Amino acid sequence: MKKEKIIEYVMLTWSAILTFITPAIYAIVLLLLFMIIDTFLGIKKAKKKGIEITSNRLSDFFAKLIGYSVFIFIGLILDKAFQIPYIVWILAIVPIYIEIKSINENQIELGKKGVFKEVEDVYKMVLKVKRKRDELR
Repeated sequence: MKKEKIIEYVMLTWSAILTFITPAIYAIVLLLLFMIIDTFLGIKKAKKKGIEITSNRLSDFFAKLIGYSVFIFIGLILDKAFQIPYIVWILAIVPIYIEIKSINENQIELGKKGVFKEVEDVYKMVLKVKRKRDELR
């Protein structure tokens, strides 16, 4: 097989893969971002507790990546097969929530408020601003 044909097949394959995953690109990026933050906080927590960081524990990142990819790819397949609006995001909610919950737990163990408490505080602040605005009208 000629070198040009191999390059052509590789380019066609990458083009097909990118076309397939395009509807999920933002969900994938968001999930990867949360996974990286969770891993960083997990390492920080382990150091604080004096727990040894092993390659076995770090390989959990890749196990999670593969497991979470199942949700994304099922969403992509359902999107292509049945054109269900937002199905990729609906299925991506599960791993995204798991990562946010894990980030929250890591933050609490590191002595911080946690994501959920921060969101609650922002929500309360927005309500106060809205009430104050309504009073001024």
